[in-house]
Amino acid sequence: LFKVIEPLDGLEIDGVPFPFQSSTQLYPEWNVASLPWVPDDIAREVQQALLNLENQANVGYELQACYYEKCPCNIFSTIEECYNNCNEEIMSSQTATFPCNTSPSLALIAKEAKTNGRYVGFRSTLSYMELRNMQED
Repeated sequence: LFKVIEPLDGLEIDGVPFPFQSSTQLYPEWNVASLPWVPDDIAREVQQALLNLENQANVGYELQACYYEKCPCNIFSTIEECYNNCNEEIMSSQTATFPCNTSPSLALIAKEAKTNGRYVGFRSTLSYMELRNMQED
């Protein structure tokens, strides 16, 4: 039998409660490693960037929606003025909605990566069958 020491409450994957106790946060199952000569702070930055990619893409979707809604309607005198207005509007509200630091250009690149690469974000595995089998034995 296993005993989980100090289990965390409220663990979820995409809004679905995680069905097992865990004493650690849920992290992606995809292995990402750095070479020995890569400084630790750089490796941590890359890891955090990968974990933030989905939130950055969500900011990109909001920016694109604003561009489509406001820019073709001649609300602004130039397209640049429209883009600047959307950038300011979305980026000023993005901290509460999408908790990540990003820029309009990075958010739009992340959106394209998510759309074109059919990327769904980093998360833990959704297959629990092996663990369930172990618990039943």
